[in-house]
Amino acid sequence: MGLFDAMRRALGRGGDADATGDDASDAGGSDGGVGGDGAWGLDADAAALDPQPGPRRRGGGHGRHWDTAVDSDEALQRVVATTLDDGRVRESRVEGVDAVEYGAGNLRCRVVREHGDVLTAYPIGDGVVHETTVTDVTPWETDLEADATVVLGPEEFATYGASAWGVGGVPLGDADVELAALAYAVELADEETYETDDGGEFSTAGMAGFAPVEGGGVADFAFQTTVREVQRVPFFDANGYRFRVPLTRDGDGTDYETWLYAGAHAISGRVPERGEDVSGVFWVQSHVR
Repeated sequence: MGLFDAMRRALGRGGDADATGDDASDAGGSDGGVGGDGAWGLDADAAALDPQPGPRRRGGGHGRHWDTAVDSDEALQRVVATTLDDGRVRESRVEGVDAVEYGAGNLRCRVVREHGDVLTAYPIGDGVVHETTVTDVTPWETDLEADATVVLGPEEFATYGASAWGVGGVPLGDADVELAALAYAVELADEETYETDDGGEFSTAGMAGFAPVEGGGVADFAFQTTVREVQRVPFFDANGYRFRVPLTRDGDGTDYETWLYAGAHAISGRVPERGEDVSGVFWVQSHVR
């Protein structure tokens, strides 16, 4: 039994890495699916001139993503209002597009605007940079957001392409990609043992892996991992933490790490400490450099 299979079994997840639930229903979008070209992507230089050279494939939104960063609609409204009033403006290479960012630490709010009109807002966290490959891109209904599939160690998985607004898409191919995970829920994980197909035993202690969440979004995953480092960070006007954790591990024992963000409202029980195993559900965002 491989690590990914064991992860599915340990967390009770199933299905493949494709979209499920609400995201699956609109994965094709009103304009239809991918067509015959599975290698659709865009060149970063061309994107500034033509932000949507490929087919639109799905709508999208961040309502559920915000559950990882704030604990109420009122808090979300305050964060977005403060961002627009006091945030730092960043320019895009797409004409008429900019973003306003606000946050005191490693976690920020980003509000994307087009000709001054707000298009979307989402939380963005500093992550860990990896040399990896972007293998597939799914543009959202707007030209400025996308799902990006990346390869990291033994896994190929979907992420929210948080850098798409800057050039109008996400380029395919080898790149330095910054990955961060934001938790809907985190709790201490108890060790469990399972029998493998060859009659041996598999223990979940110290494992690092994740699996798609049934009914979740494209970039939503159930996970289990081990805390390597703990930092207390502000979650806008509330308290939160970020944990340095292995996102996955290859057959040689090499860890591929990320920063996992968790607000106090997302942590069940006490705050995990270094060396402890944790499990939960997160969404993964990527920034292609």
